[in-house]
Amino acid sequence: MLLGRSAERARLDDLLGRCRLGTGGAMVLDGEAGIGKTALLDYAAGIATGMRVLRGRGIESESCLPFHGLWDLLQPVLDRLPTIPSAQAAALEQAFALAAAEGHDRFSAFVAVHSLLTSASEVEPIVVICDDVHWIDVVSAEALLFTARRIAQDPIAILFGARTGEHPHLDFVGVPTLTVSGLDRRTSADLLAACAGRTLAPKTEDRLIRAAAGNPLAMTEAVAMLSPAQLSGEQELPDPLPAGQTIASGLARILGGQPASARQALAVAAASDTGELRPILSALTVLGLGADDLQVMEGKRVISIGNERLEFRHPLLRAAAYDLASADERRSAHRALAGAMTGRADSASRAWHLAAAAIGPDELAAQALEAAALDAQARGDLNSAAAAFDKASSLSAAREMRVRRSMSAATALSMVGRVPEAIHLLDRAAGETADPVQLAAIRSLRGVAGTWSGRPREAHDNLVAEALEVMNVDPASAASMLTIATINRYTTGDIKEALKTARLSRTALRKSGGRNLVRGELFYLSALLLSGKGTSVKRGLMKIAGSMNEIDIADSALDIGMLGLDLIWLEEYELARQKLEHLLSRAREAGAIGVLVYPMTVVSELEFRTGNWPSSFVAATEAVTLGTEFKQVNALTYALVTLARIEAAMGQDAESRLHSEAASSLAAELDTGSIITYASSVEGFRALGNNRPEEAVAHLAMLPDYVVGNGMGNPNAVQWRPDLIEAAVLCGRQDLARQQLEIFEAERDRTGSQWAAITSARCRGLLADDDGFEGHFLRALDGHPAFAA
Repeated sequence: MLLGRSAERARLDDLLGRCRLGTGGAMVLDGEAGIGKTALLDYAAGIATGMRVLRGRGIESESCLPFHGLWDLLQPVLDRLPTIPSAQAAALEQAFALAAAEGHDRFSAFVAVHSLLTSASEVEPIVVICDDVHWIDVVSAEALLFTARRIAQDPIAILFGARTGEHPHLDFVGVPTLTVSGLDRRTSADLLAACAGRTLAPKTEDRLIRAAAGNPLAMTEAVAMLSPAQLSGEQELPDPLPAGQTIASGLARILGGQPASARQALAVAAASDTGELRPILSALTVLGLGADDLQVMEGKRVISIGNERLEFRHPLLRAAAYDLASADERRSAHRALAGAMTGRADSASRAWHLAAAAIGPDELAAQALEAAALDAQARGDLNSAAAAFDKASSLSAAREMRVRRSMSAATALSMVGRVPEAIHLLDRAAGETADPVQLAAIRSLRGVAGTWSGRPREAHDNLVAEALEVMNVDPASAASMLTIATINRYTTGDIKEALKTARLSRTALRKSGGRNLVRGELFYLSALLLSGKGTSVKRGLMKIAGSMNEIDIADSALDIGMLGLDLIWLEEYELARQKLEHLLSRAREAGAIGVLVYPMTVVSELEFRTGNWPSSFVAATEAVTLGTEFKQVNALTYALVTLARIEAAMGQDAESRLHSEAASSLAAELDTGSIITYASSVEGFRALGNNRPEEAVAHLAMLPDYVVGNGMGNPNAVQWRPDLIEAAVLCGRQDLARQQLEIFEAERDRTGSQWAAITSARCRGLLADDDGFEGHFLRALDGHPAFAA
């Protein structure tokens, strides 16, 4: 299937359409290798219904055989030879070695080709397609061009496919040219997805499109040479990208007859990641080469030089040049380039050139890479920081340095959402050390990395077991693991167990001397808040909120997200907004988009409860997009159900049902009970909003036993009980409604929730008789900020 190319197809449609009506014409499709000329010629052949298609192509190894190209093209119509003048027929027969040579000139053969095609077109319109005409023998090409200029009054169309810059011996004067350029971005993306059999990660797609510059063959070959992990964005792409066999073979032909100095100079140019001419020339001098060696390649149209820059004619030619160089030539090029880079601005490039020149461990290169990683981290380029830390680790001779640098790389990867890679690095680091303190730190980082990407119950149990193992050796790391385990317990919906784990974390923190004591206290108080504790918990959480001003993105994203939820449940909406906006601003500045999924979902919660539904919808949508892209499945379930709730409120029932079912299915697979509870509340909310109270009761009546059994006693956490009360009233089930209202009012009194006070008054009004309902409703209105005097 031909993607895009609407303008080119229109030109071909027009040419063949006119041919059917008796007006002939020719066209040259000119473009670089792999740009899509053959695909367009295939399209032309496919639309040539009611026409006779004669098709051939030039073959480089046969370009020295006179008339060979014509023979391939014209064989199907040679039965028309008796219909053209005998002298012309004889000239063509001799050219094709069908008769003994008698000295006819080439002009007679050219005229014969024209006559033969004209005669054949009297039976049906003729379409002649000659691909790779730059490789066809010269005399055949000239004969076809002779005919192409003389068919205006005949139903004949001649199409040539020619590679740009490789047909200086052919004269296309008088033949219109259709320049075939690269595909546009949208079509390139469609092609990549079709080749990969899936939608690519945005950063992978962007890199491939830029590298291929719209060349379909380059994109097709590059996709075929990349691993599934690279296509999904889980692993970085190589630099340069693989060029593919076609482009590499073309460059190899050009280099075949060139001196070794020119090939080495081209390897230096290919090894340069900037194309800046100054360091390239300096590197050439170190290697005993000069600008003249580059100019050889410029003359062959491989590179262009100007404005203090060197550029390859096509991005993948750089990759081909690099691949064709020997390993020793590549290392020499990188070593020379590193020596040419002495400025502060060149430090990162110098580090990577030193790494590429290294054979085995090289601490000098490792140190340079670590410095580059720290600089990238400070600038918010966490992907570059991760790559530099990882490479530095691989070049480190000392085991302790390898482990420490792998941990730094894993932390950066987690922050940009590349969790599977982070976990892989941490597992590798764990296999390199027997130090219990270092192992505890690695396990703690692994717990953070996997919090939103695995099964929370299993993660909790593993973290607790590992924490207890190192409690006496490294209580600070044990406390960190127990804190992460507490978060995983929240996700399962088991607040009783979460509270037990949080208490263990506090014990470990106090044993460690207080490091991260605020974090441990936060999650302990969060568990108490969810269980239904009120005033004293609020004082503690407000104190913590006041202390969390300056934050470390790597450590604080989960903390601020949890604190934001706590403040929402405490109805401290403006303070929650302040803390969340500060986190999101810092995370975006640092490039830590991988930490945004959970806090963005909390933002959606906040905006929904404060009546800003459009903003709630935008935040939930972004969280779902990021959760899907980064495969943070636990965070994704929360984002999906939050999006489903705002969609239900906005009347988007089909979308809400789709997202709620997706959240429930994923939650059941992961055993995340809190999301199952939330999804049931959304289903009930949507049914009630659509005047289906019996269905609402069916969804909501299963929740009381679940939340009581798991120790959830805060009515603000998931606001479902008033919907059950209202649905029960509408169904005539007053006993159920009264029972649930008593429980709800007890939760109200225990927690001091203003929302619960307002809503319970409304529920009392629903259950009151005709003479008593008004007072309850007025109390509900009086308690609401929008109606309060």
